[in-house]
Amino acid sequence: MEFTALQILPPKDWSRFEDLCRCLFAAIWGDPYTQKNGRAGQPQHGVDVWGQASGGYSGTHSVQCKGKDATYEGKVTIAEFDAELAKAEHFQPEPAYWILATTAPNDGTLQEHARVRSAEREARGAFPVNVLGWETLVALMGEHPNVIEQFYPEHGGHMQELLATVRALPRREELLAMFQQITVASNVASAGANAIWQPVHFDHARGLGPALLGRALGPADAMQCPRLPEAADLIRELTASYSARLAGVPGAGSRFARSRQPRPWRATAIACCGCPILKLCGSS
Repeated sequence: MEFTALQILPPKDWSRFEDLCRCLFAAIWGDPYTQKNGRAGQPQHGVDVWGQASGGYSGTHSVQCKGKDATYEGKVTIAEFDAELAKAEHFQPEPAYWILATTAPNDGTLQEHARVRSAEREARGAFPVNVLGWETLVALMGEHPNVIEQFYPEHGGHMQELLATVRALPRREELLAMFQQITVASNVASAGANAIWQPVHFDHARGLGPALLGRALGPADAMQCPRLPEAADLIRELTASYSARLAGVPGAGSRFARSRQPRPWRATAIACCGCPILKLCGSS
C-alpha cells in the first residue's frame, strides 16, 4: 500500500514536527543546509524553518510550523495565518516564498484566504504565501522516501523487504532438524576416531602466570578470568534457540562455560579444521 493511502498521524511533539518540516522542505528545495530558525525562546519573526530554493521563486524560502491537536479538532484560523504572516514581514532577508505548514487537516476556507492574500501580495511586489495542511504534507512526504524512512520507518520502502526476509527464515523446528542432520553427518564423517566430543573439565586451576606471559588460555584458567559481559546474551540465545556463537580470543569459550556454574551445564569440545569448538549441553 502506498504511503499516501495510509492513515499517517502527525508527530505529537511540536519540536518533532519542526524537525519533520526541516527534513521535508530540505528535500523539496534540494538544499541540505536547510535550518531551523534560532532556538526556543528567541524571536523567530514568523519563520521556523528556512532554506534556499531555485525555480520560479528562487531565493530564501521560509516555513512557519503550526502544530494542532487533532483530538480537539484544532485548526489554524485566518487570524492566526495573518498574524504569523505579519511577523514574517520582518524576517531578513525577505523571503522569496512563505509557507504556513500545519498538522491540522486541509481547510478549504483557509486555503482560499491564502490564495487571495498571495495574489494581492504578488500584485504589489511582495512575496507570495501558501498554507499546507497535514494531508498535503503527507502527499509531499510520499514523494521523498528518505523522509519517510527517517520519521515513519514502519512505512518505509525497505520495511516490506525486511518483513519478507524475516518470514523466509527457517523456523525453530526446521533449525533443530538441520542441526540434527549436521550432527549425524559429522558423526559419520568422524567414524573411527577415538571420540568426537571431548569433555572439558574445570577441576584444576592455575594462577595468573600464564595469562600474564601471554600464553593461550584454557579451562585451567577459567577461574582466574573475569566473567564475560556477553554471558547473559549467550544464555538467552541458548535458551531460545539452543544455539549461540561466541567469537573471541582463545579461552573465551571456557570462561563462558565456567561462568555458568553452579547451573548444571556440561561442556565438550571438538577440533574442526584446526579451530577448537566448545559445545554446551544442559545436563539431565
